[in-house]
Amino acid sequence: MVIDRLIGILAILLREGQVTAGDLAARFEVSVRTIRRDIDRLCRAGIPLATARGAGGGVSIMEGYGLDRTVLTSGDRGAILAGLRSLDSVSGTGYYRQLMEKLPAAPGDSPDDCVLIDLAARFEVSVRTIRRDIDRLCRAGIPLATARGAGGGVSIMEGYGLDRTVLTSGDRGAILAGLRSLDSVSGTGYYRQLMEKLPAAPGDSPDDCVLIDLASWYGPALGPRLELLKGACLDRRTVAFTYCAPGGESRRRVDPARLVFRWSSWYLWGWCHDREDFRLFKLNRMLDLALTGETFQPRPVPTPLTPAHQVYPRTFPAVIRFQSAVRWRLVDEYGLGSVTQEPEGTLLFRWDFADGDELLRWLLTFGDQAELLEPADLRRELGALAKKISEKYDS
Repeated sequence: MVIDRLIGILAILLREGQVTAGDLAARFEVSVRTIRRDIDRLCRAGIPLATARGAGGGVSIMEGYGLDRTVLTSGDRGAILAGLRSLDSVSGTGYYRQLMEKLPAAPGDSPDDCVLIDLAARFEVSVRTIRRDIDRLCRAGIPLATARGAGGGVSIMEGYGLDRTVLTSGDRGAILAGLRSLDSVSGTGYYRQLMEKLPAAPGDSPDDCVLIDLASWYGPALGPRLELLKGACLDRRTVAFTYCAPGGESRRRVDPARLVFRWSSWYLWGWCHDREDFRLFKLNRMLDLALTGETFQPRPVPTPLTPAHQVYPRTFPAVIRFQSAVRWRLVDEYGLGSVTQEPEGTLLFRWDFADGDELLRWLLTFGDQAELLEPADLRRELGALAKKISEKYDS
């Protein structure tokens, strides 16, 4: 969007001083002509920009003029939070969630007073520990006020402010990794531009040691779906699509609530009008996705992050012998503890599957590198299936 690019241009000028139009065009992947129009818009909006021609020239903000570049919109914070959640789902430390406390909000977007129990739950400590922490802050000179009873809690005294906008290099690196993971799917560059709005500690630059690619082989088709569903979630607009499932295809109307990346795929978590309950829909199985024009009222949203063993109960044990050539794949998909090497060099694999159909489909991908030992009845079924496949190629 134009407004995002204008904010990004201002942030770059504030940080780097003077930049050429060509450099800005390359960064935002637009033409030099578009950048010139953006500069004209900024000037008309009252931003005093200066331009200089020739070698060493470029665009800059006039000396002595400053802007507050620390305010993030609600949408910005939501985008950053989504990126940080993707990292927290892997790390399990809660560090990335806590980073949100350091990010400045839009005016009027500040949280209400937090009760001690809420603070204790957020930091996973006791209420007693929170009371000691508050006491330490008071002794350090932070003017905190406490109020008992209904509507009470802890707050910073009116008129006192803390600068919570300085992020360390590690903080910015963590946020950048999360935003890059979202850009790998959307392809818009919006999330990368958000980094221009985040203030850094003096002399710090974000590290690039963590890279997360959430894109899939279906990237060109997936990006537009994600953007459409994201907008539908924010605007509370009902969507409709044809869904391809093992039981057949059906037309669905859904009130979208969350976009979820799990099990190496993207899903929509939303209220299904047909099932009258929340359901998880895989984006790659959606056909003819479109907005219906209907809107919906918000409802309590249960978490879609149910543990995998509850979604797909593993109640079908199997024992399989594999050739050593496929060891890499077994370790990659199920871990080193799933295989035992036999004296003759083959691998004995033990695992519990959801059902026999899932096991058969997976086994067939190994060709003649796998032999099902148990259960015996499924071994016979696989033998009969192998004969049917062979007959197709004998004629």
